[in-house]
Amino acid sequence: MPSQRRLNSRQKRSLSSKDKLEGKIGAVFFQNLPKQPGIYKFKGKQGDILYVGKAKNLRTRLSQYRNAKVGLSSRKTIRIIRLTWSIDFEVCESETA
Repeated sequence: MPSQRRLNSRQKRSLSSKDKLEGKIGAVFFQNLPKQPGIYKFKGKQGDILYVGKAKNLRTRLSQYRNAKVGLSSRKTIRIIRLTWSIDFEVCESETA
C-alpha cells in the first residue's frame, strides 16, 4: 500500500479549479488530440517553454496531465500544470523520431 504524502497548505492549494489544464486550455483541445506518437511542449504565460515531453499516444499522455490530482501526482507535475498557459504538440512517425 503506498504511503500518503503529507502536504502543506501551499501544496494543497496548488491545483485549484482555476489551475486545471482543462479550464485554461479547454476540453475541446483534449478531445481533438491525435492518438499518434509525438512531442508536446508546456508553455508559460509569456510563451516560455516549461517542459517538453514525448508520447506514444498524445491524447492518452496529455489526458494524464489533464486528470492529475494533488497528492497522487508529483509536486513537479502539479507545478508544471499550475504554470502552464498553453500546450503545443507535433505528431511524429514514432516516439523515438
